[in-house]
Amino acid sequence: AVFGFALAGGALALSAAILRRSSSEVTLAAVLAMLVLPGQTFGERDHFAALLGAPFVALMLARAERAPVAAPLAILAGVGAGLMACVKPPFALIGALPAAYVFARCGWRAVLLKPEGWVAAALGAAYLASVAPLFPAYVETVLPFLLNVYVPLREPAAALAGSPGALAALLIAAATLWSASRRGFEPAMAVFG
Repeated sequence: AVFGFALAGGALALSAAILRRSSSEVTLAAVLAMLVLPGQTFGERDHFAALLGAPFVALMLARAERAPVAAPLAILAGVGAGLMACVKPPFALIGALPAAYVFARCGWRAVLLKPEGWVAAALGAAYLASVAPLFPAYVETVLPFLLNVYVPLREPAAALAGSPGALAALLIAAATLWSASRRGFEPAMAVFG
């Protein structure tokens, strides 16, 4: 639990430094999202991965608003995003989707000429390259087991689309789009939506 609180504190501090602004409402929402909402999953792998990625999402908001961000802060956010993808590879989308928004809103220079994406990609590539040589048992034993057992048990896409989680995500997305259309698609709505 101590590591979880320390990681949440670091994520909050780095995010605040990147955004250089914070209202009490935003701070309260961030604290609740990082410390209370995880509930029984506090301190688990998914929670740690989300905490590691939070500063990168804050950075994408700053980039979308064309706010200046010090290179060391951007690099730290990139390290967090890379570690997030190492801890939980599907969570790479948490960084990729806001980065795509910044790319569409601000152009390729706002994404490709900044250090954070390169740092995150380098960490992800190093992780992928290290799995087989450092953990051959995983590749030889665990991976085939996962492919043989879990892949056939996977639910069809139609069943997943009708699940409560998917329906909740669609409802949140619809509410975000509706709210954003009324507010002119502000960067904060698009990135945090």
